[in-house]
Amino acid sequence: MERRARELGGSLTIDSMPGRGTTVELSAPLTFDTPTDLAGQTFLPGDLVRWRGGGSFDRFFSDPSWPPGVILGDFAIAPTESGAVPPASLDVSQAAAGQITLRWSVSCAAADFDYEVYEGTIGAYYSHAAKYCSTGGATAVSFIPAAASSYYLVVPRNTQREGSYGLSSAGSERPQGAGACLIQQSGACH
Repeated sequence: MERRARELGGSLTIDSMPGRGTTVELSAPLTFDTPTDLAGQTFLPGDLVRWRGGGSFDRFFSDPSWPPGVILGDFAIAPTESGAVPPASLDVSQAAAGQITLRWSVSCAAADFDYEVYEGTIGAYYSHAAKYCSTGGATAVSFIPAAASSYYLVVPRNTQREGSYGLSSAGSERPQGAGACLIQQSGACH
């Protein structure tokens, strides 16, 4: 595990004492395609963010050459105290037994009543593949994440098509994932 953490540019600390249990702390770098709010701090595209386990994040590196014109507005990954998810957002939180929980807001298209979840490897963007082709209409799902550092996309769907995967920081439509659940037909909203 320590070797894998180093390969990711992070570190792993294991603290174990008889009768007190074991604490495993992973510090790993993250980056985002859109402005992202984590633990009261805003991180922008071009920022390399270090996750220090739990809800602890800090800025590891900021790329001053990142063009500010590519930053999207009105989108954030914003964990909330109440568990409510702000409009047009995705909330990622740690759940029990090594799981994570994704929560998101409803689709902007009235015909969409269900959602798909895609998982990809950070650093190999656009590697996303279907993890769930349906959430049964739920706007939250819990699961054990892949061993690699991963990113997630939630895609709205109806009975015949899936919607947008969202826009990249350059403003273009993200491509469909490998093994797409349905044919894609993006509407006016993203």
